[in-house]
Amino acid sequence: MTILKGLTWNNHWHTDTIAALSNLFEVNNPDSRIEWCYRSLDAYHSELFSANVNHYDIVLFKNLHMASIISTGILMPLEDIIHESTINNLKKHAVGNSFKAYAQGGHQYGLPFTVTSLVGAYRADLMENLGMDVPKTWMEVLHFCKALPNKMRVMMSLKPWNLYDAFRCYIGGFHRGHAEAFIIGETEVSEALAFFEELIHYIDPSGFHMSMLELYSRMSSVDDIVYTPMIIGNANYSKDGYRKNLIDFCDIPAHHEQVTNGIFYSSGLGITIESKHKDMAADFLRMITSKEVQDHMIVDFDGHPLYKERWFNKENNQQTNRYFINTYESVNHAVNPSVIKGDDEKRLEIGTVIWHYLKSRKANRPQLVTALTQLMNAYEKQIIWH
Repeated sequence: MTILKGLTWNNHWHTDTIAALSNLFEVNNPDSRIEWCYRSLDAYHSELFSANVNHYDIVLFKNLHMASIISTGILMPLEDIIHESTINNLKKHAVGNSFKAYAQGGHQYGLPFTVTSLVGAYRADLMENLGMDVPKTWMEVLHFCKALPNKMRVMMSLKPWNLYDAFRCYIGGFHRGHAEAFIIGETEVSEALAFFEELIHYIDPSGFHMSMLELYSRMSSVDDIVYTPMIIGNANYSKDGYRKNLIDFCDIPAHHEQVTNGIFYSSGLGITIESKHKDMAADFLRMITSKEVQDHMIVDFDGHPLYKERWFNKENNQQTNRYFINTYESVNHAVNPSVIKGDDEKRLEIGTVIWHYLKSRKANRPQLVTALTQLMNAYEKQIIWH
């Protein structure tokens, strides 16, 4: 019996999916077993950047962690063990920028197996009862809030990380990091601040402390939240019977009628340099990204397909009330920002500054705009874009 040891953190976004995929691999390879070590997020990061990581064969990580993990030197280039034609075929068929997130410096260090992005979400039953349409732009979101009757509301997770993402998307989406640096001006920051100053009048103050998982729970169980403009997409909530109430999905609001570049979220696997079972690990990576699994099993396993054509698959969309078709533009235009370990604290710092201001309004606004502009531009320079 060969045992493949894997490191991940205990997160509902991927634990069920990776457990189902591991079970499938063991069924097809009865002399093999995969043992996952599920850590808290803090413990996961501590172990990832310590000598203990050498005890593992495979590491599961998010696209946002990519630059940080590569900086440790623990992952092997996958082209050393997986044929180049296989990698190129995956790259050709992968949705949006999902595959590029796991490559750096001309090497492929990981393979994504389930992908999503920031999307909008709403209760179609409540929308129909109200006779209202889903907002398409950020300004329409504001008009939508004003038109809602009492006790019905728009809700967002306004925790600092998520608030920064919403703020940045309102400015015009995330820069794709081409040849020229993207410079954010004070006028753009001031306009975004003014928009959210007005928007939060219509959002319950609990949003400042509500996680996206808590928002999903509230929307799917209580009949007071009609719409959220931004949440990490999860097709399970659009499956009949998954929760008490069905949630439908849409693209994130556009900026002045242009498609907004939101953030891509994906889970991928890499093989450690110290692994004693590299061939077996490579077999597992090939299986989870194979056409058979991605075509017919990944949605059943609570994941989202890597292959872009599967986002238009009739069966997948019937199973999820058109989740994939309705959010394709968001996922296809999403970008993959990743930073070296420590630099991402700037994102939290910026979100926290906005968070405190919107909660208290106790700040000199012109000075705040100048400070936020400087912080945001400094953060932009640290990002590795894919």
